Amino acid sequence: MDGYLNVVERRMDDLIKISIQERKSKGFGVLFIDFTKENEMNCFYLLIDDKNFPINTRKNILDRKEVAPNSMVYLLIFDEKEERIIEIDLDANSNFHEKTNKNFDNVVNN
Repeated sequence: MDGYLNVVERRMDDLIKISIQERKSKGFGVLFIDFTKENEMNCFYLLIDDKNFPINTRKNILDRKEVAPNSMVYLLIFDEKEERIIEIDLDANSNFHEKTNKNFDNVVNN
């Protein structure tokens, strides 16, 4: 997973832009970043209430959304073995992550 996280980190600006555009046009959801095919990174956006949205992940994100500011976007990185949620606060002046416990493996402040 670490190699994938490096790829995502290098493309973070583009991924955030995609997340923002999708959220504005479709509503609240998560950008899924799929590494299940070797040497490929595929992305797709799912609304939180989409029937294909993983139930446990939906619950985790909805629980977090209740306490997190609206400036938060979520990415879910996955391969055939594991998944990680990245929570990104788009508000540069926010101190949310300093005040709360980090529920997800990776939390990024922009």
